[in-house]
Amino acid sequence: MFIFSLPTLAYQELQQHTEWRHASNNHVGAPPARQFLGHGDDSITLPGILIPELAGSTLSLDALCLMANMGKAWLMVEGS
Repeated sequence: MFIFSLPTLAYQELQQHTEWRHASNNHVGAPPARQFLGHGDDSITLPGILIPELAGSTLSLDALCLMANMGKAWLMVEGS
Protein backbone atom coordinates (compact mmCIF):
# COMPACT_ATOMS: atom_id res chain seq x y z
CA MET A 1 0.00 0.00 0.00
CA PHE A 2 1.20 3.53 -0.74
CA ILE A 3 -0.27 6.52 1.08
CA PHE A 4 -0.15 9.84 -0.77
CA SER A 5 0.38 12.63 1.78
CA LEU A 6 2.68 15.58 2.49
CA PRO A 7 5.44 13.43 4.08
CA THR A 8 5.47 11.01 1.11
CA LEU A 9 4.13 12.48 -2.15
CA ALA A 10 1.29 14.97 -2.53
CA TYR A 11 -0.47 15.30 -5.87
CA GLN A 12 -2.34 18.37 -7.08
CA GLU A 13 -5.21 16.67 -8.91
CA LEU A 14 -6.51 13.25 -9.88
CA GLN A 15 -7.34 12.58 -13.55
CA GLN A 16 -9.12 9.37 -14.55
CA HIS A 17 -9.66 8.17 -18.13
CA THR A 18 -11.88 5.19 -19.00
CA GLU A 19 -12.29 3.61 -22.43
CA TRP A 20 -14.92 1.36 -23.99
CA ARG A 21 -14.10 -0.53 -27.17
CA HIS A 22 -16.35 -0.54 -30.27
CA ALA A 23 -15.54 -2.23 -33.59
CA SER A 24 -16.78 -0.93 -36.92
CA ASN A 25 -18.16 -3.37 -39.52
CA ASN A 26 -18.64 -2.06 -43.05
CA HIS A 27 -21.86 -2.86 -44.95
CA VAL A 28 -22.53 -2.42 -48.68
CA GLY A 29 -25.06 0.36 -49.28
CA ALA A 30 -25.44 1.14 -45.57
CA PRO A 31 -23.46 2.98 -42.93
CA PRO A 32 -20.98 0.95 -40.88
CA ALA A 33 -22.40 -0.94 -37.93
CA ARG A 34 -20.75 -0.66 -34.50
CA GLN A 35 -20.35 -3.51 -32.06
CA PHE A 36 -19.50 -3.16 -28.37
CA LEU A 37 -16.40 -5.25 -27.55
CA GLY A 38 -16.12 -4.56 -23.86
CA HIS A 39 -14.37 -2.38 -21.37
CA GLY A 40 -11.04 -0.88 -22.44
CA ASP A 41 -8.16 0.51 -20.43
CA ASP A 42 -8.48 2.65 -17.31
CA SER A 43 -5.73 5.11 -16.49
CA ILE A 44 -5.19 7.43 -13.56
CA THR A 45 -2.79 10.39 -13.69
CA LEU A 46 -1.63 12.17 -10.54
CA PRO A 47 0.24 15.33 -11.55
CA GLY A 48 2.15 17.12 -8.81
CA ILE A 49 5.42 18.71 -7.82
CA LEU A 50 7.96 17.12 -5.48
CA ILE A 51 9.82 19.65 -3.31
CA PRO A 52 11.89 17.63 -0.80
CA GLU A 53 12.90 20.78 1.08
CA LEU A 54 9.25 21.43 2.01
CA ALA A 55 7.40 18.13 1.77
CA GLY A 56 7.83 14.72 0.25
CA SER A 57 10.88 12.66 -0.49
CA THR A 58 12.65 11.24 -3.52
CA LEU A 59 12.62 7.94 -1.59
CA SER A 60 8.86 7.89 -2.14
CA LEU A 61 9.41 7.99 -5.91
CA ASP A 62 11.88 5.12 -5.59
CA ALA A 63 9.31 3.15 -3.58
CA LEU A 64 6.64 3.71 -6.24
CA CYS A 65 9.04 2.58 -8.99
CA LEU A 66 9.91 -0.54 -7.00
CA MET A 67 6.21 -1.30 -6.49
CA ALA A 68 5.50 -0.81 -10.22
CA ASN A 69 8.38 -3.10 -11.22
CA MET A 70 6.91 -5.90 -9.09
CA GLY A 71 3.89 -6.07 -11.42
CA LYS A 72 1.37 -6.48 -8.59
CA ALA A 73 -1.83 -4.61 -7.84
CA TRP A 74 -1.27 -2.12 -5.01
CA LEU A 75 -3.64 0.03 -3.02
CA MET A 76 -3.14 3.78 -3.43
CA VAL A 77 -4.59 5.75 -0.53
CA GLU A 78 -5.14 9.50 -0.30
CA GLY A 79 -3.88 10.33 3.18
CA SER A 80 -5.37 13.72 3.97
